Amino acid sequence: VLVWVSTATIFYARYYDWPIPQSFFYAVDAGMSIGFCTDVHETEVGSRAFTIVHILLGASCVGGALVLFVSSILEGVASRSAAV
Repeated sequence: VLVWVSTATIFYARYYDWPIPQSFFYAVDAGMSIGFCTDVHETEVGSRAFTIVHILLGASCVGGALVLFVSSILEGVASRSAAV
């Protein structure tokens, strides 16, 4: 997830010449398909293509990370229950 957000932050900072905090906000906002308080519109084909891939990878990466997190918690609960 860190690589995913970092890559997009660097892309937006260089492509649009934005400061890092603004690029980070847009990377998370666009990547999670939130669209909250974003007045930025993609105007160029290269940026649109990157954002589409970023959204698809974001859903996969964050979803996968959540599955791993929840499954590790459930396995811990199940092993403690079996020990009792």
